[in-house]
Amino acid sequence: MKDKPKIGGQAVMEGVMMRNGNEIAITVRREDGSLTLKKYGNNTEAKKPWYKRYLFLRGVTNFIDIMKLGVGCLNDSVKMLGLDDEEPSKFEKWIAKKTGKDIMDILVAFSLVIGIGLAIGLFFLLPNFITGWISSKVESSFVVNLIEGGIRLTIFVIYISLISMMKDIKRFFGFHGAEHKVINAFEHDEKLTVENVQKYSTYHKRCGTSFLVLVMLIAVIVFSLTGWNGQSVLIRVAIRLALLPVVAAFSYELLMVLARFDNIFVKIISWPGKQLQKLTTHEPDDDMVSTAISSALSVMDTTWYEKAVPEGYQFPNDFIEEEKQKDINKDIDKEEVEDDDTTSN
Repeated sequence: MKDKPKIGGQAVMEGVMMRNGNEIAITVRREDGSLTLKKYGNNTEAKKPWYKRYLFLRGVTNFIDIMKLGVGCLNDSVKMLGLDDEEPSKFEKWIAKKTGKDIMDILVAFSLVIGIGLAIGLFFLLPNFITGWISSKVESSFVVNLIEGGIRLTIFVIYISLISMMKDIKRFFGFHGAEHKVINAFEHDEKLTVENVQKYSTYHKRCGTSFLVLVMLIAVIVFSLTGWNGQSVLIRVAIRLALLPVVAAFSYELLMVLARFDNIFVKIISWPGKQLQKLTTHEPDDDMVSTAISSALSVMDTTWYEKAVPEGYQFPNDFIEEEKQKDINKDIDKEEVEDDDTTSN
């Protein structure tokens, strides 16, 4: 029997994305309560490019891939919900005509740029400015950098705490919790019924939240070795941004190691990420869990699907892009006309 796949995923708008290798599935729950499913990729084990097979280098490339996939899945979930069905304005049409891109793709890209700028401002510039005010009272550059790292961690936790109070974010984090529960149930060989899944924790040791916490903690150590005195704010920020790929690569490898063991050492290192997951995951309702179950079952190969699927389970309808749906409707209308002609003869 094949080894059990390491299924992962993320919350999207009113739904959950699950991934197993190259197989990806998104299920969202629409306003009328119905589910719609989109699948892409395949489960064939294609050979990984060389840069994804080496230690540390694979961490950077995987991080970039996950970011791109995450943005793409969020964009797809908006389309699946029908949130982009409104008639675009003249300005939106003009932008789409000039760029040759769908207006939603442009908005998502713009939001990503704004988000990156906000992250740099909040987690790099602001801690540097605050630390700069007190650095004159501390002689050791090492200690000053540790203080800056502590301020960065504090801002990060406060930021997550504040957004977790927003109604829409609470619901988004509920789908995040559903994703974790389903993966935990699958990894414990349960049939993926809502009742079985709800017994499990919203915590998962391979969560991206834990990865971010590891990145923040390791960054404190790495950045503390870069000096402080005689450097301008821009130089310090530039050094930190340049070292981020190194920090991300090391964090990725450490997270993979931690996921394979369960001892006191691992529990100590994993504790900060586990605490933060209490903010980024909420207890899901049954509808959220059933949404996550659909995506998880959709990415399993036959062997594991048969072990996990509940008796009598039925997948939701596949999502069909608007243009494809128009083509299908034309074909249906054409067939009906032909049937009418045959009947009349």
